[in-house]
Amino acid sequence: LLNIQSRAPHSPVIIVGTHCDKLPPAKAKDLKEHYKQKIYSIYGRVGFPHLFNAMTVSSVTKEGIRELQMEIHNAAIQAKDHDTHDPIIGMQVPASYVALHRIISEEVKNCQTRE
Repeated sequence: LLNIQSRAPHSPVIIVGTHCDKLPPAKAKDLKEHYKQKIYSIYGRVGFPHLFNAMTVSSVTKEGIRELQMEIHNAAIQAKDHDTHDPIIGMQVPASYVALHRIISEEVKNCQTRE
């Protein structure tokens, strides 16, 4: 999180706990809430990036996956440019970035054909 804060301090962050299927079913709800509150108390303060949400998922049972997708979508939709406060979604990418991407892609192809 400190790396995010130093490189992209205004980026929304979603902390995702995995393996929620390993929690004891009788205590799962309480444990999830306990960990969420603990995460917010530690990382939801000045000096850390904006904590958009903290949630749990399971790749085995797929629990929480759809909710995580929605949270990522919501974070992207709500993201604003720090200086102009314009929505990030829909902003044009600078031509220099597109050119750089093209150069790097060509170089990757050249490296792959040499192997």
